[in-house]
Amino acid sequence: MLTRTFIHLPGVGSAFERKLNQRGIFTWDDALAGVLPCGLARAGALRALLLESRARLTAGDAAWFGARLPPAGQWRLFPHFRHTAAYVDIETNGLAGEYACITTIALYDGERVRTYVRGRNLDEFSNDILAYNLLVTWNGRCFDAPILRRELNIPLDKTPGPNSRHGSAPMAHLDLLPVFRALGLRGGLK
Repeated sequence: MLTRTFIHLPGVGSAFERKLNQRGIFTWDDALAGVLPCGLARAGALRALLLESRARLTAGDAAWFGARLPPAGQWRLFPHFRHTAAYVDIETNGLAGEYACITTIALYDGERVRTYVRGRNLDEFSNDILAYNLLVTWNGRCFDAPILRRELNIPLDKTPGPNSRHGSAPMAHLDLLPVFRALGLRGGLK
């Protein structure tokens, strides 16, 4: 699915992608082999970025794509990175904003569930999550990631914390809420 989109490229939106599709350009290979409907300079820049995209995909760099795809387009990462996905949900003490604190975290990787509990092993999550390339959440961009960033100092979103040990975001983040909203589906995680 990732090799069938161009929206991760700077300046390419859904309108330009439709224009490519109308010209029979549906994949990265099509674009690299065909004539792009733009000027020579832009076509050259897009081809260079497609070659970089191919190299990043081969290298398994989900975070690179995650930083470039819009939230509703992150689903395109799943087929390529599902074998290194972590499905995460946090629970808090129920307070809002800066008063919310994590009580538990559940992490499922497709094989096993691990739980992290405040006062027992919550700090282990910071190292364990780094084994994955794709974070999958429900409303995680607005809720889980900011709280994890604030409390555990790990940047599971695009912007690292000021004192982060991990630098930039270590993985791509597939938040299912905007994906489902883009499909016209409403409701909560349950």
